Amino acid sequence: MKRIVLPCLLLGAVAPLHAAEVAECRVDGARRLFGNYNAVQEQVYHRNCVRYFRPGTRWEVQVVPIGNNGMGKTSRYSFHQGLRLQLFGAQDNTLANGKRGRQEVSNCFLTPAEFGKLSSQEQAFREAAHDIYRGCAQKSPRQIDLAFTLRFNDSPSAPYTNWDAIVAQFHAVDDKDLYCKPHSTRDANTCNQNSGEIGRSPRNAQAYNDLIKQGARFEGSVQPPLSFRFKDGYFSLVATSSLTDAHNQPTQYSDATGCNVRVNTVRVGETRRCDNGKTVTVLYREKLGEGVIRANVPMVFRVRVKWPTLQDTTSSLTVMATPPSGRSVDLVRDSIVPLGSHNDQFPYFKAGVYRQNGNTTPVSVDVVDLLQQAF
Repeated sequence: MKRIVLPCLLLGAVAPLHAAEVAECRVDGARRLFGNYNAVQEQVYHRNCVRYFRPGTRWEVQVVPIGNNGMGKTSRYSFHQGLRLQLFGAQDNTLANGKRGRQEVSNCFLTPAEFGKLSSQEQAFREAAHDIYRGCAQKSPRQIDLAFTLRFNDSPSAPYTNWDAIVAQFHAVDDKDLYCKPHSTRDANTCNQNSGEIGRSPRNAQAYNDLIKQGARFEGSVQPPLSFRFKDGYFSLVATSSLTDAHNQPTQYSDATGCNVRVNTVRVGETRRCDNGKTVTVLYREKLGEGVIRANVPMVFRVRVKWPTLQDTTSSLTVMATPPSGRSVDLVRDSIVPLGSHNDQFPYFKAGVYRQNGNTTPVSVDVVDLLQQAF
């Protein structure tokens, strides 16, 4: 296999891409795209690694793989009918550097050419701050109509009752525009305008690293505004909110913590609000095999969402599911629960496997198709 050495355009990397860190992507005679390359929450994209769904149509969507496996080396295979993503080596999936285990594809990425158009200072800052999705290609519009097909692969060796993973999500963009430097180390995890100094990010790599050494925390997004997840044999739709906006409220800092609750302890339709003002709402839940959601068959999901903004806080969300040879069922219809972060960087979509802990059951998901348009 020919080794493709990529230029130093690695978004999210702490250090430049070294010669030994290469990407391998090729298509074999069966039209399978496969690769083995370093991609720990970083963006290393080569045109041979980009996958197209429905090419040549108005629905054309291109995606790229992101994630890690074991000690940060990904290994994934995508077939011409879709992509199979499976997280192996589960005991290693939560890495020593704190990154979560993931095998996903996303339609949100900057190509090397787009990244190259940024100023050298901005490139260096993004590499230092892991600010990788801001202004990405195929940016999600405020109102989106998204259809995707997933197949959840249940097996005796990896039963769904043991799964603990997010299999699809809309994730907020980390703005990194504000930071909070606590007056005391005891306030490091709860820094706000009362316990620290709020400042605007210099978007400079050296200044960023200096502020981090001084104990500053930069804004970030932890929980996805909308996620499709499995836990203890149940499938759930979960919405979260963080109602702040750095662009319109220059002193409103939103720390990189979520509203941490056990999803299966929240009643369907209930909204839990945490002390930091963030919320979690369970929109739908069912036990796999006892309702609409099934394993080992292609499940078509459709999401129609209108994200709120600071100027217009109205939102709406509808989620439908269609099993093979079945009718579409509304899992959520015109929901207006707290959703998103009310800013102008609207959430981007990812699908595959995102594991939140180090349990030992591999989770396998096929991403069969993906269609997107604004409405």
